[in-house]
Amino acid sequence: MCFIAIRLGLWPSILASLTSAAAFAYFFAPPIFSFAIADSENLVGLAVMLVVGVVTSNLAASVRHQARIAEHRERRVSALYRLSKELTEACSEKEIIEIGVRHLHVEFGGRNTLLFPDRNGRLRYPIAPPMEISLQAVDLGMAQQVFTQGQMEYGSTGIVPTVYIPLNSSTGTIGVLALESVNPRRIFLPEQRELLGAFINQISHALERASLAEQAKDATLKMQAETLRNSLLSSISHDLRTPLAAIVCAASTLETDTGQLDEDRKRKLASAISEEAQRMSDLTTKILEMARLEAGEVVLNRQWCAPEEIIGSALRRLDKKLTSRQVNVVMPDGQALVYVDAVLLQQVMVNLLDNADKYSPPGLPIDISVETTAFGLSIAVADSGLGIPENMQEKIFDKFFRIHAESAQSGVGLGLSICRAIVEAHGGEIHATKRSPGGSVFQLHLPVLEAPPTIDSEEKG
Repeated sequence: MCFIAIRLGLWPSILASLTSAAAFAYFFAPPIFSFAIADSENLVGLAVMLVVGVVTSNLAASVRHQARIAEHRERRVSALYRLSKELTEACSEKEIIEIGVRHLHVEFGGRNTLLFPDRNGRLRYPIAPPMEISLQAVDLGMAQQVFTQGQMEYGSTGIVPTVYIPLNSSTGTIGVLALESVNPRRIFLPEQRELLGAFINQISHALERASLAEQAKDATLKMQAETLRNSLLSSISHDLRTPLAAIVCAASTLETDTGQLDEDRKRKLASAISEEAQRMSDLTTKILEMARLEAGEVVLNRQWCAPEEIIGSALRRLDKKLTSRQVNVVMPDGQALVYVDAVLLQQVMVNLLDNADKYSPPGLPIDISVETTAFGLSIAVADSGLGIPENMQEKIFDKFFRIHAESAQSGVGLGLSICRAIVEAHGGEIHATKRSPGGSVFQLHLPVLEAPPTIDSEEKG
């Protein structure tokens, strides 16, 4: 009877108890093979047996009912956990919507969609293409009413009724869920209503979290843009002031000359104008290069090049600046070709050598070492200046950063940023270390992407 009560319920168990009592009376209680009971003791035993059977059946049926409730509760908790887990991992509003629509369809059986307001507060369908389980026939008028009033409504736009439920968050109603009521019991039973409410709360909070994260990201980007703009204006105003003042002074001297200046003096003033104009041109070029690199407009023109040609071209560009300084180049013979953008890599070397010249005392040498291995190209540029503090060896590659904001050296702090952007575009890395006993070493490494070409003996001949 317990087995029947657990498997089939209360009334089949009671029926089994009555059947057992009848079988006892027919087969065991004298006279046998008759439902008549002659002995009162057997009658009492039969009654006790019937009562125990009914009570046992009732208890077993209650256990069965509780087990079913626990099973349904576990299923609902499991469904809510799966939804929460996926929503936690979602990063964008699109992912959250897709996860929500899918889980609502699985748990409540109807097609559904999430509607959100546009800038004018009018509800619209999501911009992303609809899923197969998305509900597309929606009464937008009723949905708008639910969004405005914040109360659930029940309507129909076709054969299947639709439930419109507001998505409420801590900031108010952020949208509306339209859900087909294919099986009303899966939606309107108290336990299912609670589960649906929990689903909607999870989705609403996830959407609010994504919105707040996007707002925080926008605010951070705006703050960074404002900081960069201020840094750029500050650096440009400081570094343009000196060459502009020199140009204006020299030009005005030439303009107001009444024949008192000799030819040598005029040449010096003209040379000063040219040098300061070149400084301004270099400054503008660096700003434009950094903007192009950040915008992703630079496409690497990789070709097989000899490292010594890149180093030689960079030294020739700085020939005038480095006239009074010794430059030592250590480069073993027979260096393998490297697959790089020679023009951009040459610009990296020019920036590093220009930095070394600026921040090294006059007369002290600059050392360059070049090595190509099976793993790639390594170049080191070492100066004999004051060196870079350890806590700033990464920060110096930030845009507009200078160790000494106000110094006698010109520049806006973009040279090293450009170097890092070019090196990283090649898949390499660059870093700075302190040199012993004094100075800095800038080391860059570019990986080998493919084996360099070889020249056959016949081609050599």
